Amino acid sequence: MNDTDKKIKEIQRDMLMRFSSQERLKMGSSMFTSARRLMLARLKTEITDPIELQVQFFEQTYRSDFSEIQLVKISTAIRQYWKRA
Repeated sequence: MNDTDKKIKEIQRDMLMRFSSQERLKMGSSMFTSARRLMLARLKTEITDPIELQVQFFEQTYRSDFSEIQLVKISTAIRQYWKRA
């Protein structure tokens, strides 16, 4: 979705750029951590198997970073790793 007015985007960007690069990195990291915590909390209400929880957590976190084939390979490797552990 992209319904933000161009002028508002410019204002937002200007506001963010007032922070140092270290502060922006810290804010981004904090937002990423918060999003992962929320996702994990939701997944825990849906999935009881701890291995499948790890797989779904990985897939939902990184699904836009890998092709479908890569996701399947990595998910399979995660399952195999945790079944051996």
